[in-house]
Order: sequence, then C-alpha cells, then structure tokens
Amino acid sequence: MAALESDPEWVAERDRREAEHQARVDEWRRAEAPLVGELQGLGYPVKSVWELYRHKPYADAVPVLLRHLGGEYPARVREGIARALGVPEAREAWGELVAVFRREQEKGPKDGLAVALGSLCDVGDEGQVSTVVELAGDASHGSSRLLLFGVLERSGRADAYAVLEQAAEDPAVAGEAERILRRWPRPSGGEDSGGRSELRWSVEGLVASSAGDEPWVRARAGGSAESRVRGGG
Repeated sequence: MAALESDPEWVAERDRREAEHQARVDEWRRAEAPLVGELQGLGYPVKSVWELYRHKPYADAVPVLLRHLGGEYPARVREGIARALGVPEAREAWGELVAVFRREQEKGPKDGLAVALGSLCDVGDEGQVSTVVELAGDASHGSSRLLLFGVLERSGRADAYAVLEQAAEDPAVAGEAERILRRWPRPSGGEDSGGRSELRWSVEGLVASSAGDEPWVRARAGGSAESRVRGGG
C-alpha cells in the first residue's frame, strides 16, 4: 500500500474515483431530502432512507415510503425506499408492490422491490406464492428475479421447483437456481414425450397465459395452466 501511495498516477486515480462517488452521494442526499425530512418529522434520526432499517419497527413510516415509492428519485434512492418496505408493517401493500415490480425497468429499484416481496410473502398464502412463482418464472424480470428464489424454496411447491429448473438454464440467474436445486429433492412428476417434466409445462403455461396465449397452453399442457399449477403437477 505504501508503494501505491507513492505512485502519483494511482493517487490521482483514487482521488478521482472518490470525488465521483462523493458527488453521487451528494446528489442522492439532495434528491431524497423531502422524504428524509418527513421521516425525521416522525422522529426517525436518519440522513438517508437507507438508514431507516436501524429504527425498526417503523409502522408509521410505511405510508410515507409508499407515497414516495413512485417519486422521481435517482435509482439508488428508489431502491432504498423499496428495500425499506420489506417489513411486516407493509404487508397490506403487497398488491401495490407487485404492480410496481412488474413495471419497474431499472435494476436497482427492481432488486429492492424483489427483496421486499421476498420478505413479505407469506408462504402459507397460496395466492401470494403463486404470484411469486409467476414473477420468478418470467425472464423479462432479468436477474432481479433470483431475489425471489428463496420464496420458491420455502414454499416447497412443485411448480416453484419447475421454475428453478427453467432458471437453471438462464445464465443471468443460473448460479442461484442451481444452488437451491442441489439441496432441494426433486418433487414427483411425469415427463412429456420431449423429456421435459409436466411440471415445467405447467409453469411455462402460466407465464404464457399471462401474455394472452392461453389456448396454446391448454393444448400443450392438457388443461388450464391455473389448475395445473394449483394441483402441483
């Protein structure tokens, strides 16, 4: 380290990177000032929404967070808001968070929303788990969906396992999917003539039907995608 400190080029590059980082932090702090002001008004001594987790529980802050979730903030701030909503007091906002996750395009905020959904999902609620199965099985959600895989494993459902089988073929999320599959015994289920499990067809059907391709799904899977998934294959 001493040798590097004596290198003018290395020192200049380090200082440049630090200055750029501080400029970004200053931008985030200026942008989130209205939100931080409201949180401080509720009695939370935070300088950033990212610090709110240190002050759990914060039920009275949840409505404030939800109101700011759709605000015109930098991605880093929106990610912090989303992650802060991954607390039990935000359970009633499940539907709203799912809707925001579906339409979010930036990776940071989408990751934050996935973390929140993963924390809030009640694996005893078949509807919530089915929603996570669908979201985690939709490759259009990119690598953010791997943050939902924990729910799939906790659910123990066959259709959740099938989603992980598919995900193991997607380089963006394959590593996490394979790690879970290695420790999760395969549920029972038949295979079609192409060697693919019937469970996998049911999941593909679920995703396809959400895109308006339900007739194809029923013909291919031998029944409605919804009944197939609910029946676990």
